[in-house]
Amino acid sequence: MNDTKEFFQIRSALLQANLQDYQEALDAVPQSPAVSSAHRRWEKKFLRNPAAFRRRRDRAPWAKALRTAACLMLAACLSCAALLATNAQAREWVARWITRENDTHTSYDFQGHAPTGELDAWAPAYLPEGYVETEHIDLDGMVDIFYNTDDPEQRIHFSYQFMLPGSGEDLDNEHHTISDIFINGIYGQLYTATDDSPNMLVWFDESSGYSFFLAARLPVQELCKIAESIQIVK
Repeated sequence: MNDTKEFFQIRSALLQANLQDYQEALDAVPQSPAVSSAHRRWEKKFLRNPAAFRRRRDRAPWAKALRTAACLMLAACLSCAALLATNAQAREWVARWITRENDTHTSYDFQGHAPTGELDAWAPAYLPEGYVETEHIDLDGMVDIFYNTDDPEQRIHFSYQFMLPGSGEDLDNEHHTISDIFINGIYGQLYTATDDSPNMLVWFDESSGYSFFLAARLPVQELCKIAESIQIVK
């Protein structure tokens, strides 16, 4: 009996010592570095269209440089020229963003002066019947809000961000047709799905320094109605 008691006492002491060693080793592990706002913006763009980033990574360096140069030339000399010639309002955008057409996606790269201050809170005043907010992700300089109904395939994704240099949007162009649109007089582009992908809207408010993104598997007219109702909320 004494031998058994002594065995359990030794075992308990050894376990206690191991636990203390483990706790000391755990306390010595360095904390994870803080994630920068720029990295969070890159992560958001990556998660929105990971296939585009994979194809971009796999291209040879000379191909990447050549394609970038060609896209910039095309955007500057053709697309922008045609738009600027016919629309005075669109001329205000030249200094704030550049559009690049790629094989699988269209990129909107923001540049120019960065907005200052904190993000306002924006939200749609109109939602189709049955929708409620289910997720609100507030990052530095960027907000994502999700609205759901009984059918998870009909989720609405609303996002807004400051037009900070180095940030932007990457939107799929393989499964969408793209057309110009104005939301409450603000220039943007409509991505109409050619398959079961969500329809998408992106528009840029030069006066406030915000860009907005809206996506859902809803009719285009309904998506535009939601977009036109978006406003600052208290």
